[in-house]
Amino acid sequence: MNTQVHEDIFIAYKRLMESTQYQPVVLKKANGSNYPLITLEMIDNSLDTISTDRSVTYSKSDYEVNIYAPDIELDGVSIENVMVAWSLADETDKFMIAAGLHRISCRPTPNIDKDLYRITMRFNAKQDDYRGRLY
Repeated sequence: MNTQVHEDIFIAYKRLMESTQYQPVVLKKANGSNYPLITLEMIDNSLDTISTDRSVTYSKSDYEVNIYAPDIELDGVSIENVMVAWSLADETDKFMIAAGLHRISCRPTPNIDKDLYRITMRFNAKQDDYRGRLY
């Protein structure tokens, strides 16, 4: 297992998303009340392949992204929470695919706070544990 790959993805994703027009807060787990909020977690990592001499291993990593979006006023224009969330989901999808991950699912998720629209996205990739590459 190579956890540095996850850390590198998190840092690059955080930089990208915080520079978008909605400037969401990006965290590893939900915390606080600043919105829009995005969480990126590695939710599973399993050994996929190991060489006979145990010198090379490949892992399967699963990632979950949760996007929490409120209604936003931007440049005097009110933008509905649904539009904010799906715009952030689109940017997330582009980033993850470019990073070498594959989208498993992307769907709205019921949220306790009805003022927030929530989307949950899941991605996975096979990773070379030694080189830190995603396939």
